[in-house]
Amino acid sequence: MLLNLGIFVVWAVYALSSSWVSATSEASDAGLNSSTLCPSTSSCTCQSSIIQCSGLSSLDLLPPSSLTEQLVVLDSQLPLLNVTRLQHLPQLRHLELTNCSIGGIVGTWWNPHLQDINLASNNFTTFSLNSLDGLLGLRTLNLSANPLQSVLPHPPVEARLQTLDLTGRHWNCTEHAMTWLAAWLQRSPPRLLAGESETLCEETRKQYRTMDGRRLVDVLRLTQTMLDQCPSAPPFGCSCDLIQVDVAPATPAAAASAESEGGGEGPLIAVIVEVYCDNRGLTEFPPWLPENTTTLYIRNNSLTDFGPVIGNHSGYQALTALFLDGNLLEAEDANRLEGSDFIHRFSILSLSRNKLQTLPLYAFDNAFQKRSFNVDSLFLGGNPWLCDCDSAFTFSFRTWLASQHKLIRDRAEIRCGAGALSTGPPAGPPLLTLSRRKLCGGPQISWWDVAIGLLATAVIVLMLKFAYDVTVYRRTGELPLVVRKLPW
Repeated sequence: MLLNLGIFVVWAVYALSSSWVSATSEASDAGLNSSTLCPSTSSCTCQSSIIQCSGLSSLDLLPPSSLTEQLVVLDSQLPLLNVTRLQHLPQLRHLELTNCSIGGIVGTWWNPHLQDINLASNNFTTFSLNSLDGLLGLRTLNLSANPLQSVLPHPPVEARLQTLDLTGRHWNCTEHAMTWLAAWLQRSPPRLLAGESETLCEETRKQYRTMDGRRLVDVLRLTQTMLDQCPSAPPFGCSCDLIQVDVAPATPAAAASAESEGGGEGPLIAVIVEVYCDNRGLTEFPPWLPENTTTLYIRNNSLTDFGPVIGNHSGYQALTALFLDGNLLEAEDANRLEGSDFIHRFSILSLSRNKLQTLPLYAFDNAFQKRSFNVDSLFLGGNPWLCDCDSAFTFSFRTWLASQHKLIRDRAEIRCGAGALSTGPPAGPPLLTLSRRKLCGGPQISWWDVAIGLLATAVIVLMLKFAYDVTVYRRTGELPLVVRKLPW
């Protein structure tokens, strides 16, 4: 009997305790829906672990809560997001702030639980992953429909991030700051760029027009490969730029595979790459260039030979435009261009302001005759060209300049600067404006001058003879001897 009474007492205590806990829980839920936990100035709905608001002007209106796991704020005015205020939501796992006019993030933020962030449809123009450094559990980031120009990398955040959404705009694919994305997608476990096929490049300038409409990831991968091959490390310190891309020519096997899979473009390749090595104090060419480099600027250095340009070293095989202004190249260096592949494929060659005195004219003529439709420009001004009456080059060069008026763009800057007739640096009148007499500095007489002189002398003699015969005939009536000897 006493045992049954004890069991009844225990059961009664348990029942009363359960009722009290249930009532306390309901009161807690009810309290979370009360105005003390939901901002009274905005329209908010609150559940046990979710707060959803719209029309907020500040996150300061959110009260501290150790229960909230999901916060959704829509259609608000939060131009500068102070994340310090979110420290009062330590259990937050999902954060959505969309269409809130956010343009920047300030403050410090530490939360080991937050996994998903949705910042779509805001006003970010630049977003730095560094601002998310304190989010140790971050897995998903949505930055879609923002006017972003770049997303700046931060390795610790890259290592945690699993999914990234950048859809909703076309990107400037010429910005090297975004190349980290190509390496991020190669990480293990696999990363996901949401809407990858819809994340495209736009044409920012006419020279980059072939990137318009290409997938951002494809262009960034090419850019990253180019940067890996760029001679940017000391002592060269060059910079490289991807200018144009195109679809790689498909092999028969690749074409058949693409057709069986429903079509689609093949992989992209770099078509035009430009390398800039100006004003680096270089005494030699970089030993390599990125694949498909077409243009190399290496002006105002101290180069004394053509090195890998002649030898077709790695990356130099596609080179067609070479700017060598302001170096120390001499005539014997230019002579080595003869027979090279470069002289038969170049479109632009600038040798201005070097130490050239002569040039292998026959080599250039030979190249021009074979492929004149590809040659665009040759610049030779500012060199100390040989001007000497005893040199066959001087007059051949002058004639050659006159014949190549469409090709040589700086003929007005080609002046005498070496030889017996030189007066010093090439600062005189253009070579093309100098006659043989001016070139040689003395009364030089050509065969043409002699012929004209003899003809003028003959005319004068004949006129004098005619005047003499007329005078004799009037005085004596005697005909000239020539007339008398004629057979009448």
